[in-house]
Amino acid sequence: MGMLERTLLTLKERFRTNLAYMQRDWTKRAPTPEMAISIANWFDKPYVLYQWWGKLDDKQKEELLTETWLWCKTPIAWNYDWWISLFEEVGFISNCDIGKPTEPIKLYRGCRPELRNGMSWATDPEKAKLFVSRGTQTGTKTVFELKVQPEHVLAIIQEWGMTEYVVDYRKLDIADIKEYQGG
Repeated sequence: MGMLERTLLTLKERFRTNLAYMQRDWTKRAPTPEMAISIANWFDKPYVLYQWWGKLDDKQKEELLTETWLWCKTPIAWNYDWWISLFEEVGFISNCDIGKPTEPIKLYRGCRPELRNGMSWATDPEKAKLFVSRGTQTGTKTVFELKVQPEHVLAIIQEWGMTEYVVDYRKLDIADIKEYQGG
């Protein structure tokens, strides 16, 4: 890499850093929690939600938890137990016409094997495969399947053409999570 490329890269990184600091400053000055979360960068949204949580009514908690979950690329970075405490406080959430399941449902998760006991699951193995081919996870990734009990489903969230089931990972038996074989 030449001097010009290094200089451009440094300027680009400074710009991104400055933008992140500006967004953080704007979120602190936002008059409403909705505005604060909408302004926040994806990696700051959980923190902003945390800052506003005690001041939110039930409807705001449901809406802003859903929005923050959707934008958070790495929920495990905030510790799954933190997320579960919020979902449990709010109760079951669905931002679509799908209600809480009444019987066990087969779900799929695309990830590294050591992360298979996670919170985000899809109803379609093809959609789960999308998570195998993208994201920040490195290493071998695959699709896993599991039958989830209805009481373990915390939320059903539809966005970007996908239906995501948010489940309480603590209730899953890792021995029951199998590699998806197709068909």
